[in-house]
Amino acid sequence: MRGRLSLADWGLRIKFVIFTTLLLLVVVLVVGVLMVRREREILTERMRETGITLVESLAIAFTDTLMYEELRLLEQGDLLDTYIAQAMARPGTDLVYLMVLDPEGRVVAHNDTTQFGLTYGDAVARRALAAENTLVQRDRSRDGRELLDVATPLAISTKRWGTLRAGFSLHRLEAALASGIRQILGLTAILFVVSLGLALALGRMLLEPLRRFARVMERTTGLHDVPTGEVDRRDEIGMLARQFAAMLGRLREANAELQRQHDAMGRAEKLASIGRLASGVAHEINNPLAGMQTCVAALQAGEPDPATTRQYLGLVQEGLGRVQGTVRQLLDFARQRELVMAPVDVGRTLEETLALVRYQVERKRVKLRLTLSPSLPRIRADAGQLQQVVLNLLLNALDAVPEDGSVDVGARADTGGIEMTVADDGCGIQEEHLGRIFDPFFSTKGPGKGTGLGLSVSYGIVQAHGGRIGVESRAGAGSTFRVWLPATPDGREGMA
Repeated sequence: MRGRLSLADWGLRIKFVIFTTLLLLVVVLVVGVLMVRREREILTERMRETGITLVESLAIAFTDTLMYEELRLLEQGDLLDTYIAQAMARPGTDLVYLMVLDPEGRVVAHNDTTQFGLTYGDAVARRALAAENTLVQRDRSRDGRELLDVATPLAISTKRWGTLRAGFSLHRLEAALASGIRQILGLTAILFVVSLGLALALGRMLLEPLRRFARVMERTTGLHDVPTGEVDRRDEIGMLARQFAAMLGRLREANAELQRQHDAMGRAEKLASIGRLASGVAHEINNPLAGMQTCVAALQAGEPDPATTRQYLGLVQEGLGRVQGTVRQLLDFARQRELVMAPVDVGRTLEETLALVRYQVERKRVKLRLTLSPSLPRIRADAGQLQQVVLNLLLNALDAVPEDGSVDVGARADTGGIEMTVADDGCGIQEEHLGRIFDPFFSTKGPGKGTGLGLSVSYGIVQAHGGRIGVESRAGAGSTFRVWLPATPDGREGMA
């Protein structure tokens, strides 16, 4: 069952588009809300100014009428009603009501005659009666519609006859506002789509070079595969490409230095192994030399018959062949050369390596056994380095076992390769040392008895061949080293 995807699983382009889209959405919504609010304020202010202008212009005529009525120059009520009827009949004023209140709040004129004589005591009416200048308030009609109530005093100097109140419907304002909102929303949607398209294009423009460079990095299979396509760019992608190329350069230098150190360690360990083999090599050479010396002395002592001479010369030739073979084996092992990978007969390599330690085996009376499984596949390896690994393991095993001990060497076909084993019944390895035995210069032997490089060099050689090396050991119960190396690709290239 697949787990839920987290934000970290999303691609950089998806994150960029989502983040940009959300940001644009927030910005567009904020801008839309501000534009709607501004449009509302503009329309409300426009209606407010229109209402104030209308009411204040009517107030002049209403004030004159009330003054003339008080002076009994006009008949009371008729002219006020006429003015109210004319004002209500004007098109486009949005008037809902128009009334005149006396100082106590009683209706003395109203467009709705049923309101005549009523006294208004609500909060809006009280504030209107108390206002000394034109006052604009929000109010609601009896049917719940929102209104704009504009009130202005009907007064001359300190003389006040009442208050003129006019109620303006906000329906046209709301309709205009709704139309404006639709236009703003349409503009906002267009702006959002355009911005989203730009975000996608910008994301592609910014991230495609990065994706292209990532693909180049993915195809980089070696330290010499330096990506050059983006190095010449002058932006951050180019800087990243140059830093990546510089990093590969530093890695190449470090790898070369590591290889030099590894080669030096290998040479040091090989020389140390030759030193440990010196006594055995001398024995292998001295034995045939002693036989040859005996034959030469016998020939010099008299005049043997031709048959005896041929026999002595044959023995001398055989001894020279043994010496030549021993020297050739030692030179092949000691010779420094480039790594050459080729199909290798593992069984033959093991046999030749065991021959190099024959003297040490005989001197300690060690039981050395070689067990080879039939039909061993060849492996692709450097024969000299493989022999060095086996020799290092053999010399360590011979150092670990007592006299009359035993060392078992074997090789068998394993899944996809060959497993070689070197087992002994020696002193074993302490558990706390098992994790360090492949470290350079680590040794449990006494001073002067080892360089501490043998297993480290062997580990590096096995790793370079694509194999693995491990150990099973217990203090006092011996050790078993296992080396696994891959077979040649077809697994049948020559059989041992």
